[in-house]
Amino acid sequence: MLDFSSESVKKGIIYCCAIDDSISSDDYIKLCLKRFGDIDDAVIRRDENGKPYVDDISCSFSLSHSASLISFYLSPLPSVGIDIQRTDRKYRESDIAKKAFEKDEIKWMERNSIPFLLLWSMKEAYAKADGRGIFFFHDLGSILPVLSEFRTWEANDGSIDYYISAYPADDCTRLILSDSGFQVRQYMLPGKDSDQ
Repeated sequence: MLDFSSESVKKGIIYCCAIDDSISSDDYIKLCLKRFGDIDDAVIRRDENGKPYVDDISCSFSLSHSASLISFYLSPLPSVGIDIQRTDRKYRESDIAKKAFEKDEIKWMERNSIPFLLLWSMKEAYAKADGRGIFFFHDLGSILPVLSEFRTWEANDGSIDYYISAYPADDCTRLILSDSGFQVRQYMLPGKDSDQ
């Protein structure tokens, strides 16, 4: 079983692997809970907003997938969120930004040359941890006051680039890759008041 008292995983683990299309999201959750939490026979339930949970466990989890990559975040914290976005997705960014982000988030993104999809990934991880999901972005307010509680990475599976965002997380959140073919590096975020 994962020892959350260990300094190396005090805030939890994030496990990334290639997607196997024959395995459902709920089955990924069960496999990861068994592997990293020593939790057998988990019954996955969903709350009113669709967030998965398991009764009577002393940890929380979040799952995300995009293209060929899936990630699972397991933590002793009361609620966590993770999101993966492939970087080659095309959006009408200015239209979406106005609907999804607060004005201070847009200014921070532009001032610091933060990629749109990285901020989107962060906001989605925050929304998952909050429990309301992406349809309530504006109800959540700005993520800038809690910026230091995010960890973000750039990843490549050999052909596709991704952004991975976890909230809340810190340097004691351990990222585990299932495949040596993955390349990952932490994306260092500027502070909320930074001018680069």
